[in-house]
Amino acid sequence: MKRNWITFAAASAIVALTGLSAPSLAAEVTVRASIQSPAKALLSVGFDWLLDEIEKGTQGRVKFEKYYSGSIAKPAEQLRATTTGLAGLALVVPSYVPAQLPLANVGSNPALWRDSWTGSKAYAQLYADQPAMKAELAKQGVELISAYATPTYYLMARKADLNNVKQLEGMRIMSSGQIAVMLKSMGAQVVSVATPEGYEALQRGTVDGAVYGITAAKTYGIEGVVQSVWELPVGGLPLLIVMNKRVWDSISKEDQAAIKKAAEGHADAFHKIYQVGGDEESLKAFEKAGVKIIDPDAASLAALRKSAQAIWDDWAKEQTAAGRPGKAIMDSFVRLTDDYAKKNPYAKK
Repeated sequence: MKRNWITFAAASAIVALTGLSAPSLAAEVTVRASIQSPAKALLSVGFDWLLDEIEKGTQGRVKFEKYYSGSIAKPAEQLRATTTGLAGLALVVPSYVPAQLPLANVGSNPALWRDSWTGSKAYAQLYADQPAMKAELAKQGVELISAYATPTYYLMARKADLNNVKQLEGMRIMSSGQIAVMLKSMGAQVVSVATPEGYEALQRGTVDGAVYGITAAKTYGIEGVVQSVWELPVGGLPLLIVMNKRVWDSISKEDQAAIKKAAEGHADAFHKIYQVGGDEESLKAFEKAGVKIIDPDAASLAALRKSAQAIWDDWAKEQTAAGRPGKAIMDSFVRLTDDYAKKNPYAKK
């Protein structure tokens, strides 16, 4: 592997000799791209889709050396690695770096979207509409390439047909972050368990239930230790692909435009890769294992929305108290997720 994350092709002499326009001879740039998941994981497949599209769109002038499984930086260090230039580009999970990206964590609030496409389109639009969001990234020395989201996570019960919020009272549930805060407010006893240890915790009865994305749950064999999956959309995970600002500035305007153009198709591609190819296929494994898949009724969805609203309001107040436009951003994001949910071409009919 090359050690330098950026190389340049000398084009000025050719321009002088041939008279070709500068855009046709834009500098070639090789960028070290970092992600925490293994190469075959669907998260990485969705990441690679965008990098491949960028290489095509720039006609190979921007190329990537791909580093998987956190080989450059651990998940919580991906932003720092990009800021310092250890990586030229990386996948950043905002919830891992709330101190550095407080506004980006608006997407970590619960119950905002169900489908990946809805969350991705709304999150990307929020960055386009809210200057403070991009300013936060600029402060870290990075340029936004793509803002997108996983599908929602669901509640999975060990020995119950979970289908009512009243059942959450006293239930020991494996969860974390803002979803955990919401579940506590709904009466659940939240238990902190590392994701890879969820299978054992459910098998032994250390917890009564867990919050998982369907694809991740299938990865850990959770279909073998739960009785039901309640498709109550408790919340998904926002994701950012960012590039080191010095690397970005070294790329020609023509190729910067090509990169932004490639990113426009990321929401659709990631939905097909991660939700259709991941969640929908993984759900079949749960059904085959005899796990009951339960749809939420209108009353449950209304109760979820009410509980989530309180969490959203608290987040907005906390950001506002810190001198950030928390309420404006939260209100805008809620509106955007609602709007895109209505426009979602992949929604279940």
